[in-house]
Amino acid sequence: MAMADFDVAAIGYDEEFTKTSIGIAQRQQVWTYVYELIAQRADDMPLRVLELNCGTGEDARFFASKGCQVVATDVSEKMLEVAQFKNSQTAISFEVLDLNEIQNLQSEPFDLIFSNFGGLNCIAPEAMEKLGVELPRLFNPKGHFIAVVMPSFCLWESVYYLAKLSLFTAFRRRKKYVIANVSGQQVKTYYYSPHVFDRLINQGGRFFREKLKPIGLSVPPSYLENYFQKYPKILQNLSDVDNRMAKYGWQAFVSDHYLIQYVLK
Repeated sequence: MAMADFDVAAIGYDEEFTKTSIGIAQRQQVWTYVYELIAQRADDMPLRVLELNCGTGEDARFFASKGCQVVATDVSEKMLEVAQFKNSQTAISFEVLDLNEIQNLQSEPFDLIFSNFGGLNCIAPEAMEKLGVELPRLFNPKGHFIAVVMPSFCLWESVYYLAKLSLFTAFRRRKKYVIANVSGQQVKTYYYSPHVFDRLINQGGRFFREKLKPIGLSVPPSYLENYFQKYPKILQNLSDVDNRMAKYGWQAFVSDHYLIQYVLK
């Protein structure tokens, strides 16, 4: 995705995803898990967090509210402008970063590197391999890497589009890449199953995978927001189901997203 596309998408991204009931429900699943990791820190030193593809800064604000030192990065200057405006009262550091040029990032090491909601789905497989090679130098010992990624199959999506007799769209994630709509922009998107993501990001064998969990198994994809706005009780029930079922890693292969966590060996 070109920076210009991200710039245009920044205008409506919060209204179209961040503030929606589905967006909030899925993000809360991520935050609940990540907070457990933050709370496990035994010393009094703040956790140093590098966020990749920070978008409009919603997750950066969450980390900062928990006492973390946050460096939030994105390829889009407009996304960063929105993020800085939303977080003007925080000490978050915002930087422009193209993940295709991650080798140019120079910084003190981090305890956690984090990317949420398919930011890594916007880079091609060869760029993902390169990212996996470059990330280890950015970690403190025993540093963690958490990514929330869109898999190559989503049960909700396939059932929904099959019911509409749209066979091509029902299985579109199986393609090499898809031109997806992001806030009105046409974005080249790559869908990675957990196995494929593992293979690409861990080419050098520097990571050990600690966790795999579904995000949005029962909670539907965000493009169904208009329907579920009419039935908030149903969405709440679906969210409750996700919270109870999140421990079953196999569901990550059929969810809207999955959370995958690594520790540096």
